[in-house]
Amino acid sequence: MKTKILLTLFMVSVLLLTGCGAEESAPVKKDTVPKAVPVAKTTGPIDCGIKDSCFLEQLASCNPATFTTGMGPKIQFDLTIRGAEGNKCVIHYLAAENPMPQFKNTEMTCKIPLKAYTIEEYEDYFQNNLLTVCQGTYVDAMRALGIE
Repeated sequence: MKTKILLTLFMVSVLLLTGCGAEESAPVKKDTVPKAVPVAKTTGPIDCGIKDSCFLEQLASCNPATFTTGMGPKIQFDLTIRGAEGNKCVIHYLAAENPMPQFKNTEMTCKIPLKAYTIEEYEDYFQNNLLTVCQGTYVDAMRALGIE
């Protein structure tokens, strides 16, 4: 096999050196060469998928991004970083999956301090501040169950 490859490379080299198979082409004028056209950069939020490191990186500067998180297949949240409002980062949450029907497909929008978070700091912040920094049907459902 190795011999066939080397022999093929040798034959191609000989053909190129002798000019066999070469076609003459007209010289290209320098001023007729088309210029590169800039490609438009796509816009929209960065899709972080399920990578919390990507989400936290985007959250640090409040860049628009999407992120999916949850606890197994029965609880899933789809998050969208919408951008900054002053010194707050606006994040939209959709409870896409939840075994409790009163929470499924509920939403909330939260405004959190604009800063870099570790995953632990982010989770702690929400456990302690969710009801004060978030508004929406998810928060309403929590309050209806007596969660304060």
